[in-house]
Amino acid sequence: MFVRSSYGRAERAERAERAERAERAEREVAALMRRIRAAVRRLVYGIMLCAAAAALAACLVGAAPAVREQVAIDPGAPAPPAAPPRIELRVGETSERDVGFALGFQCDEPALVRAEVRAKSEQTNAFVVTGLQVGATRCRVGTDPHRPSIVFEIRVLPRPSR
Repeated sequence: MFVRSSYGRAERAERAERAERAERAEREVAALMRRIRAAVRRLVYGIMLCAAAAALAACLVGAAPAVREQVAIDPGAPAPPAAPPRIELRVGETSERDVGFALGFQCDEPALVRAEVRAKSEQTNAFVVTGLQVGATRCRVGTDPHRPSIVFEIRVLPRPSR
């Protein structure tokens, strides 16, 4: 026969209390670890900022004499981009340029010119532009990103005075 005693209850209560204390201690340790990680992150971030500021200051101080001594353009630097091809025409005049396989166009100031891309032959297209108003604009012929394109600088001059 099984006899219940108060000794078993006391032992179970003590075990439950120990388990609760252990869980509370684990939560406190986890909270402390989160605070420590946050403090370390702030410390590392501050150190990184200080190091970056020191590196920037060293670069600026070290580069100043070199900039003063530089007389010519750096021969190792890439060449500046070439100016786009220019089309100059007068109001009312029309000009045509071969653009290869380029299709479509887009102009910065469409009010200054009337433009279109026409089939010139089976092999090439032509960009045809007519001056409408005096001014300057740029037009990209070839709007498909997977096909060639050309940028033209177009200057429309006034009609000649008589």
